[in-house]
Amino acid sequence: GFLGAASYLFFARLRLRRLLQERDFDVAHFFFALPTGLLSFYWRAKTACPYVVSLRGSDVPRYDGGSRSLRLFHRLLLGANRRILCNAHAVVANSHALRALALQSFPEQTIGVVSNGVCAETFRPVATRQCGDTVTVICVARLIKRKGIKDALHALALTNNVKLRLQLVGVGPHENELRQLAERLQVADRVEFLGHLQGKALARAYRDADILLLASVSESCSMALLEGMASGLPVLATQAGGTPELVVNGENGLLIPHSDPHSLAAGLDCLAGSPELRHRFGASNRIKIEHSFGWPAIVQRYMNEFYGQKPSRPTGCAP
Repeated sequence: GFLGAASYLFFARLRLRRLLQERDFDVAHFFFALPTGLLSFYWRAKTACPYVVSLRGSDVPRYDGGSRSLRLFHRLLLGANRRILCNAHAVVANSHALRALALQSFPEQTIGVVSNGVCAETFRPVATRQCGDTVTVICVARLIKRKGIKDALHALALTNNVKLRLQLVGVGPHENELRQLAERLQVADRVEFLGHLQGKALARAYRDADILLLASVSESCSMALLEGMASGLPVLATQAGGTPELVVNGENGLLIPHSDPHSLAAGLDCLAGSPELRHRFGASNRIKIEHSFGWPAIVQRYMNEFYGQKPSRPTGCAP
């Protein structure tokens, strides 16, 4: 929220000031143009060093069209956002889809693509995955509208497979509403709200699951998707944002239209009914993570952005 963003900026500026007093730096890396990138004005005032900006999603105008407050926030800070980007040594988005969206608002800006990374040691497959009496579907997301949790609950109600169980990992303002919806749909006994998990507890939850569900309406490069893939899970995901850049339908998961509970239910039935398909998709996901999305590969791509190009300053940027 905006209060959290404001308090972050206040304390982060104090922390940045202390760091600059303690040692010299060669480059700053700002994750999120807004609000984090606002600290770049302080960085430039105190150093002559370059900075890099990573676009993440909500810092790009029109990413979450359902949030009126976010739209207002972007309108008010459009000029500041433009200056943050055009004064950067390099700007990257975490997916090609997010890059395309950012170019609608900043067509003059040079934007590269570096996806999110995941720790392939923390998130890893279980040694032997057993086929039990239940099929556990895990959905790791903030409990907000654009994550499509309502569609997931409706899909669970539509499927006839009583073996399916849905675990929701995350917290958010819609939790009570989602609990009430599960009761109305008569699936509350098959839905478990696990709250906020992190570290080893989160990694264990992935390993204990059978299917990863990502029902988002908008998405840039989902960390939950990468963590589930690293954990060797098959994926059922919506065709939202950058997700199709990670999931190839029929190769390492199933892709369906967003906001379509019937398609979600069909996908759940398909994966729940085929342990062989789940195994094939899960193994393909683990290979993809090891080859392309583990931290060593992502760090190298960022190093290329730090050192592999000269600054490309669009016309009209401040000196």
